[in-house]
Amino acid sequence: MMPARGSAIEFEWSRADVDRAYDEAAAHDLPRITSIGAGLFVLFAIVDLLTHPNDDPLFRFLSAFLPGVAFACIALLTRRRSFPSAWAPWCIAAAGLLALAGPLVTVERSRHTIDLAFCMLIIVAVGACAYRYIPFVVTAAIAGVVYILLAFLMASNDAAIDWTMAYALAIGLGAVLLATRRRSVREFAEARAELDHAAGHDALTGLVNRHGLQTAGPTLMALARRDGRNVFAAFIDIDRLSEINNQYGHGAGDEAITTVASALVHSVREADIVSRWGGDEIVLVGIGDGPDAHRVEDAVRDFALRNSAVPGWDGQVSVGVTTVASTATTFEALILTADAAMYDRRGRRRSGAA
Repeated sequence: MMPARGSAIEFEWSRADVDRAYDEAAAHDLPRITSIGAGLFVLFAIVDLLTHPNDDPLFRFLSAFLPGVAFACIALLTRRRSFPSAWAPWCIAAAGLLALAGPLVTVERSRHTIDLAFCMLIIVAVGACAYRYIPFVVTAAIAGVVYILLAFLMASNDAAIDWTMAYALAIGLGAVLLATRRRSVREFAEARAELDHAAGHDALTGLVNRHGLQTAGPTLMALARRDGRNVFAAFIDIDRLSEINNQYGHGAGDEAITTVASALVHSVREADIVSRWGGDEIVLVGIGDGPDAHRVEDAVRDFALRNSAVPGWDGQVSVGVTTVASTATTFEALILTADAAMYDRRGRRRSGAA
């Protein structure tokens, strides 16, 4: 999400946002995956011990039981709230290598080549769960070196070639699953970001709406308090908007609203927030001293005269501005004070006092 002039947040889904979504997806899946893996390895160790009681039972049991314990430790670690999501793809890669250790050691020790099939399934599973290409490639490369060495040591050249082709197929399937899941995560993350953006922005003007301003306001106040600076709010009301809507239609009224929004966006500082508060009301907030109300009214009117042709409207708005120490008020009180200042200024202008 990138900040834009005159608005709190403008939707732009960056590469960093997508990468963060991949990491969060991996972190979400990791505790469940490793818990299931731990249970499967421990169960396999017990079954293997019972079905091969005379085939070096201690070795066969430990080759599956120890990875299961390691999986259980990863599952417990990744359930902690403090676990960094950026580590999750690499933890999946580490879990995959742990899972591969048991079958590969068993192959080398017992010459039971059926365990090589488990290696292929584990490589595919890492591809489906890692969400990142580099951890998957590292896992596949380490497994591939050991796997191919075992294949050539244990079999004829023809069998070794067949096993190598099976390994390449596992890599391909894992990569396809990885790409597919990355695409689904990206589509979901972008859809969620667009919904979040729509929830916080006004459809007509593109400005932050009341909900978005109420979300961003406390952060702005906190920044001002940290730096020991004032905050300001300017409450802008479009004069005679209801008359324009009634006489010329809501299209003319919408043009008046968008004209005022554009005038404010083009005249404020980069860090200021312009928000459509509702109806004919627009709010400008920022850090520092607020603008002069008379100058804001003149700037809007000049912009409207140059860029708008709304019948019966000369760009007149009423502006109330309040500037206070950030430590002396709340965000809600700041807006209410600016609203009261706007009504006071409008009343004085209509009575000829301003």
